[in-house]
Amino acid sequence: MAKVIDQAAEPLVTACGRRIDVGQLKVDGPAAWIGRVTLDVGPETGGTSRIWAGLSPAEARELAQRLLDQAARTENESSSRSGRGVVEVAPAGPRSWAATARGRHLFTAGRGTVEPSPVEQLVASAATCAAERAARFLQGQGVPHDTVRVTAHFEELDDQPAGITSLRLVLALPPGLDPQRHPALREALTRCAVTNTLRNPPNVTVDLR
Repeated sequence: MAKVIDQAAEPLVTACGRRIDVGQLKVDGPAAWIGRVTLDVGPETGGTSRIWAGLSPAEARELAQRLLDQAARTENESSSRSGRGVVEVAPAGPRSWAATARGRHLFTAGRGTVEPSPVEQLVASAATCAAERAARFLQGQGVPHDTVRVTAHFEELDDQPAGITSLRLVLALPPGLDPQRHPALREALTRCAVTNTLRNPPNVTVDLR
């Protein structure tokens, strides 16, 4: 039975001197190939304690999510709240990113990966905002809104300047809504912050630190 361990190029060194190595264990068994994500936590400076664990891919993802949850909670508790929103993005893999907002996480990645791309998430934000506004309106009309569906069709330009050239939102409404209420619904949809931002782009600056 052959065993191969691939370690990440650089370990994470904590403030207390612990070296944390993340790698991959490959075991070529007689029946099937077995893969595990390895976590090797070394001792603190001057210490002797050491922890090693082999996790399944699902267990590794669960551990990563729990670590991100606790990191976000710690940051939220140590920072004062203000009227301005903050979203922080950090690497979550070779081509993946984790965006944290108010203690919750959203994973995104580049093209050719499993997670939605940043452009797809921008489109999803517009569709979700429209769905939420439509649901509020229907609730106020006494119409069930659990069947509301929004489909977003978009075209993206890869050349410079890259961006979305068109976006069309299609709302599937419940049958109980009177068509005479459609103009009022359209008015409610104009209060969507995401689509309003796309129509009137904000001033975007980039600081390098």
